[in-house]
Amino acid sequence: MKKSRVILTMLLSILLAAGIFVYYQFNKPHRDFAAEEAAYTLSAEGLVKAYQQDPSLSDSLYVDQLVAVSGEISQLKENALLLSPGIYLSLDSTQSLAALQVGQQVSLVGRVLSYDPLLEEVKMDNARIQN
Repeated sequence: MKKSRVILTMLLSILLAAGIFVYYQFNKPHRDFAAEEAAYTLSAEGLVKAYQQDPSLSDSLYVDQLVAVSGEISQLKENALLLSPGIYLSLDSTQSLAALQVGQQVSLVGRVLSYDPLLEEVKMDNARIQN
């Protein structure tokens, strides 16, 4: 009887601890990208070349980091833009593309998500315009 009670108490304790952990993980505050400074500042060409030369090293340096990139806009979409030679930036919801034009030089800060070797594109999100 005592052995089963100890096992039941341990199981309930583990379930309670797991429940508390899950609750805090789902309710932790979101990362505020607007309040953060860029960890790295690169040209669009420099970031793409770094990924082409050594993707694993570049991933360890840049993924989930805020990076400031500057380059020429080659394409505008609804809430995203493409910097030449291959950086796809999804803009933060507070940003507008109204003042931007294809061919314009621009500096942006965004979080690096990944590199697509097939398209040779660096994907970034939560981007905001610097200039």
